[in-house]
Amino acid sequence: MSLVFHDLLRLFCLVLALLLPIASYAERVAHLYRATVPVASQSERDRNAGFDLALQEVLIKVSGREDRVLQQGLLQQFPPAEQLIQAFSYRDNPDWLAWQNRSDADAVSLGRHQIQEPLPQLLQANFAAAAIDQRLSALGIPVWGAVRPSILVWAVAEQAGERALLGNADAVGLADNLQVQARQRGLPLFLPSADLQDIMAVSLEGLSELFEGSVADANQRYQPDAVLLVRLFEVAPGSWNATWKFVHRQESISGQRRQLAMASAVSEMSKDVAEYLAQRYAVLKGRDQSTAHAGLLTLEVEQVVGFDEFIKLQRHLERLPPVAGLSLQRVDGTQVVWQIKLAGTFEQLLEHIELAGLMRHRQAPQPLLGEQARDDDAALRLEHTSVERFDWLGGRGLR
Repeated sequence: MSLVFHDLLRLFCLVLALLLPIASYAERVAHLYRATVPVASQSERDRNAGFDLALQEVLIKVSGREDRVLQQGLLQQFPPAEQLIQAFSYRDNPDWLAWQNRSDADAVSLGRHQIQEPLPQLLQANFAAAAIDQRLSALGIPVWGAVRPSILVWAVAEQAGERALLGNADAVGLADNLQVQARQRGLPLFLPSADLQDIMAVSLEGLSELFEGSVADANQRYQPDAVLLVRLFEVAPGSWNATWKFVHRQESISGQRRQLAMASAVSEMSKDVAEYLAQRYAVLKGRDQSTAHAGLLTLEVEQVVGFDEFIKLQRHLERLPPVAGLSLQRVDGTQVVWQIKLAGTFEQLLEHIELAGLMRHRQAPQPLLGEQARDDDAALRLEHTSVERFDWLGGRGLR
């Protein structure tokens, strides 16, 4: 009887997954050039120190390369942080307010864990994006665009012999720390619901072994661009061993850390993921376009219906990090032909186009022949550039 019930329950969950999909696509990360840091006061000294910390956080978000940003002397190669600020503001730090209103029992508990008193205010600073990008490029540090892969975190926690799938309302602090890392590193991290449907679709034993197949069925509900498989094992109160595997487009990286607080473990995982993705998607801008690393590309885009869609396509191309410039060659019905000046490689351009999901690459690109051009001069220009063909999908991709 119990086996029959279990099978019926699994069938119900699978049907529910088909009826109620939760689609997830690449994310456009907001506020990459904004950071919020705690400060002791609004004095000029504390404000300037806060600006320096905020600049460091922004550089890590924009580049994804914490190892480069934290190199000794790198910040000294930037103008003073206050010269790069567009706007700033203060607000009370809610953590400090909670600290002031804590009970005696809370104070004893916090004291045992040696938690320091939070600083009373938060300083929010907005930096000039163009100035940041220009300086990073001058220092040879690639810039990562705002459109980034959505990352679903499948995590299993083991405490006192019990194993549990973690979701948005976990009791060990993973969700809260993931939110912090998502904000500080510009990573679109999210946890599953960890409801009955997920529990039935995930093998906790397989997830503990970081086996990708253990979450294959459950991934269909969320459709992430990448997954982060995590095993957390509590070795002492508040101390965790963490093992993880990040999977993105048939490639993976792994890591582990021992005896860390939850915040530190999540930070280490996020650092590894950010640096891996930045190496794939970040583009070194401002270099000489005559080098072999870059070049010209003719882009044929079909199914561009109407002026509104044309404008959307143009803005989309302009935002792609590997695009250093573009010029319109011709419009013929629903076909638009652009000449693209590349800041990166064609492979990087394809990566960003596929990630956004607004254009579909045609598998058998055809050369743009001279007779297809409007005049002999146009034919001569297009003769020396490679040609790629895409279909425009409009608003059906990036959300």
